[in-house]
Amino acid sequence: TYEVLGQINPAIVCVALTGYGREGPGARLPGYDALIQAESGWASLTGAPDGPPTKSSLSLADYIAGLTAVLGLTVGLFDARRTGIGRDVDTNLYDSALAMLSYPATWFLSSGFMTSRLEMSAHPSVVPFQFFATLDGYVAIASPKEKFFRSLADGMDLGDIGADPRFTDFEARGRHRSELLAILSTRFAERTTAEWLERLRGRVPIAPVRSLEEALDVDDLRERSMLAEYEHPAFGAVRSVGLPLTMGGFEPTYTPGPALGADGDAILAELGYDKAAIARLRADGAFGSGTATAVVVDGVEPV
Repeated sequence: TYEVLGQINPAIVCVALTGYGREGPGARLPGYDALIQAESGWASLTGAPDGPPTKSSLSLADYIAGLTAVLGLTVGLFDARRTGIGRDVDTNLYDSALAMLSYPATWFLSSGFMTSRLEMSAHPSVVPFQFFATLDGYVAIASPKEKFFRSLADGMDLGDIGADPRFTDFEARGRHRSELLAILSTRFAERTTAEWLERLRGRVPIAPVRSLEEALDVDDLRERSMLAEYEHPAFGAVRSVGLPLTMGGFEPTYTPGPALGADGDAILAELGYDKAAIARLRADGAFGSGTATAVVVDGVEPV
């Protein structure tokens, strides 16, 4: 903590990232993404209306907590550079997940309104703002402005619904959600995803619902500078998703992470341990066995 380390370096910033916080009744509880998505209410908002609560396939609670910790660290370092004084920064997976509840939390805490799960990942208050089935797949449509709904109606050759009293504004479309979605769903099912993209892109916020394989097209990733490629000493050529930041004067390079304990001697030397002391610590088992354990899933060993 800063109380201890600040005596050595007053400008140090100490970041703690735990499951439920360092203090309180949850301080000693394990924190894993699935548990956090369940307990924070995320899972209750996800999935089909008549289905069970659903966890995201991605570890979003883990990711958000990591980003929150980095943000806190950055603010702490900026202030320490200005004042010369560091601090403790404490965050946790659970509070980070609660913060992501955003407007559904505001609605409930302010008025008691409870949002519910809707078909096709629909927005709780804006219509249409959801997925639609096409002749060969799905598209996502967003109409958060009146002009987008008018453009959608025109692009789908449904211009008459723009003048229909049931659909003239957000409030009316919300009241007549089922009627409007029935009309749109029928029309979307008449053409392929590619055809709808050609007709609507540039006029209406629309995107194809792609598979993971489609989203990770190597040529597309490379064109967007989002492909990380490097040689791994154990696994050979490795490809992954790159850095989602573009900064002037900076070009990211990608290398494999060090093997377990590979940098240990260098770090201990920086801390003042000589080779003999490091050897004694290693002989006493202070660094464990030094052997990493890999988990193999379906015959594929992770990098």
